Amino acid sequence: MKTNLFIIIALFLFFGCDEESVPPTSWRAEAYEFYERGEISFFLSDQNYSYQYTYSICDIPSHAYLSLSYGGPSGYHLVTGVDIHQFAPEEIPHLGVKLVARGEEELFSSTIETQEIVELYQKFPERVFVDFFLEIDGEYYSNIVYQTIPFEILFKDENAQSEFNFREDFWVLQCMDNHAVLPIEFEYDGYLYSHDADSIQVSDFKAKFVALKSY
Repeated sequence: MKTNLFIIIALFLFFGCDEESVPPTSWRAEAYEFYERGEISFFLSDQNYSYQYTYSICDIPSHAYLSLSYGGPSGYHLVTGVDIHQFAPEEIPHLGVKLVARGEEELFSSTIETQEIVELYQKFPERVFVDFFLEIDGEYYSNIVYQTIPFEILFKDENAQSEFNFREDFWVLQCMDNHAVLPIEFEYDGYLYSHDADSIQVSDFKAKFVALKSY
């Protein structure tokens, strides 16, 4: 009788444990792999230069970028994504792929949830976009060159093939202090411009990264 009671208690403890102690299922493992791993690849036809880079946000947290400011009448300015220094040979010592969100409201809190970014994009898609840049020979080239605020665009390739999308689900990365992340996929084919109106062509630019919530 005591043996049977011990077995019942052991089974109860095993099946009644909380979710965190249960090994993740395969889909959770695959999702974590997507959110933790970032990927960047592209080809520069002018320089006959191609590159592919894969990194782990948890292993290299310095790659994660987050900035939140208030621009007066233009609303809050949230920039979050990837900022990588010296990730490649000397040809490209600095690269950034970042989600830019321009909100209408004043800042009454230092927190902007990832869901708010998605809702802002659904309501004002022109206020949420991906901005990326490459540093080449000391010059910065970007897909969108603007002045003080993103609505004052100086240079942009209107014929470029550009697309980005949010993944349908959110995730929380423990290595980022359990902050929610917003997975993003971005593709670009077209010209990049500098503030001096110089240009380079980039082909098959693909990036997979996560946007962080402000806190």
